[in-house]
Amino acid sequence: MQPNDVELVRVYTREPGQVISDITIETGKDFEVVLEAEAGSAIHGTGGGYTFAITIRDLTRCECIYSDQLQGLFGDTNWPQLRTQVVFTVIVSWPGPPLEQHIMQVEAVLLTGGVGAVAPDASFCTSPKFVFHAP
Repeated sequence: MQPNDVELVRVYTREPGQVISDITIETGKDFEVVLEAEAGSAIHGTGGGYTFAITIRDLTRCECIYSDQLQGLFGDTNWPQLRTQVVFTVIVSWPGPPLEQHIMQVEAVLLTGGVGAVAPDASFCTSPKFVFHAP
């Protein structure tokens, strides 16, 4: 990691409040998407802006079912150290048929520099595939 770099290291799903990843999620239950990221000492020290964004894709139906983002400044409560872990709690409220046995995947991006930045940086990461199962 160079002093001016940021990197989205890993993205995975898990049950709320758990520590380890889980690739089988109970249909109709909320779950978490966890992003792990690192920043170089120089860029973190600037207090500049960052954005985490996620999209959950239903690979079975070939469509996006959920998206969310989190914006902040390096050094804030979401990114106080060079390494961080950001947790999105996915509230299962999307309309449509049940998603049991649907193959899913999270796409995530970490952007720095903000709108109009002269030298923005981006890092992408994809979760392991996961599936919803019956309660």
